[in-house]
Amino acid sequence: MPTIDDSGLDPQRRERIRSRTLDKGVKMRRRRTIVRRSVTASAVVVLAGGGVLIARTAGVASGSGPNHHVSVAGASSTTTTGPTPTTVGNTGGATTTTTTIPGNGGGEPTTTTTIPFTNTTTTIPTTTTTTIPVTTTTVTAPVGTRFQKSLSDIVEPGTLSSTSWTVPANKPFELSTFTISTSDPRASGDIRVQLMESGYEPEDLFDAEYTELGSPFEVTLATPAPFLPGETLTLTASCDADQPACATSFSFAGTLWTSSPNDDAYAGSLPDIVAPGTDATAQWTVPSGERFSLSDLLLSSLSAGIKGEVYVQTVAGGAPSTLLQMSLASLGKQPVYDPVGSLTLNAGTQLSITVACDANQAACDTALLFTGHLTTPGG
Repeated sequence: MPTIDDSGLDPQRRERIRSRTLDKGVKMRRRRTIVRRSVTASAVVVLAGGGVLIARTAGVASGSGPNHHVSVAGASSTTTTGPTPTTVGNTGGATTTTTTIPGNGGGEPTTTTTIPFTNTTTTIPTTTTTTIPVTTTTVTAPVGTRFQKSLSDIVEPGTLSSTSWTVPANKPFELSTFTISTSDPRASGDIRVQLMESGYEPEDLFDAEYTELGSPFEVTLATPAPFLPGETLTLTASCDADQPACATSFSFAGTLWTSSPNDDAYAGSLPDIVAPGTDATAQWTVPSGERFSLSDLLLSSLSAGIKGEVYVQTVAGGAPSTLLQMSLASLGKQPVYDPVGSLTLNAGTQLSITVACDANQAACDTALLFTGHLTTPGG
């Protein structure tokens, strides 16, 4: 963790910086990654002689709403019967023939030769097709309920206060939209939205100062950010002394699921707190055997009046590619939301935030929230 020289700061500012300095060695944890699974229904028929005939069809349990039905259609019952056995006469047989041979003195006896008919019978066998019965498998899809919540805080001057909401048991939550606002953008103090979970350091999802919220900051995520039951979203606000009370609000909406949705959604955060006159990088690596489709970037900062540069990059095979680059002075005026669309990052690729913090000032404090889909190729 970087060492910050804050001896020249006023006590309140120094305390805020110290309180939000996180140990960047804390390993990020996966919120949730759920791979779509195919559900296969089969109809099995044992044929005469021990043969087995199997018919399959695959379906995917996904989305919200009623149960999905996956059916295997059996073959129609078909019997093919040959013609009625037929008797065919031998057309080569001759009719009865009488031959008279003249003889001496009045003729010889008459000789009669009879050639009998030969009858041949040809039988065409009956052909039977086995019928496969129809098998229907019912797959219960997760059901989602629209949920919205507002966390509001009125903080007395010279104090700090928090309010929070915890994801209910057995109901994963996907955050799709949120708005952060204040009743007085002239107020002096900090606003942070954090993810908290027992046994882990808090993760900054969003940082801002009151002066950055001249108008409400609204975001609609292309890929909702998933949170597990028991995880807590917390709004923490500090209000500097010698001013009126500071009021702020964090309103959000999304979906509460009855079970884990099959959408591969993933969200992560990269906080980066950098000492004056230094630079530092925080990064996340796509896990081995997986692929990440990046869709959303939200970059925020407690950097009003702070100087420096911030870079958001991907690094593949040692080659960096810059997604966002801006000055901390610009970022300190308003957070930046960038809907990337769909950028594929293969296993081993890094997503990073690098901050170069100018000397002779307070620490540079930034946070990067990203969302997308984490999948297993071919899975």
